[in-house]
Amino acid sequence: MRKFAALVAFMTCVYSYRSWYRGSSSSFWKLVQRHADVAFEYFRNDSAWQVFIDDLPHNLDEIVPRNIWMGPYQLTVPKLRSKQVFVFYHAARYKRSQSELALALAGLH
Repeated sequence: MRKFAALVAFMTCVYSYRSWYRGSSSSFWKLVQRHADVAFEYFRNDSAWQVFIDDLPHNLDEIVPRNIWMGPYQLTVPKLRSKQVFVFYHAARYKRSQSELALALAGLH
């Protein structure tokens, strides 16, 4: 019975953390989608992000190894005639960059 209670407690913690993490992340991506043109330029000019337009390359795993890069997030960019853009972020470097972009985009309304 103790093992079951410990398992339930552990699963509750994992679920709570994932819900919190997704919530904060999803609000960022909603903000990015509202200002897709500006965010696209920012992503292209910051090494914490990798951007692919229209399609993913055949050698994707060489360019963005899954143990280092997270994604993709799909973004529709109006200034590219609404082409799909695939965005990956560097797991160790994106937090500072994400915070800076979020502050800049929040000021745009």
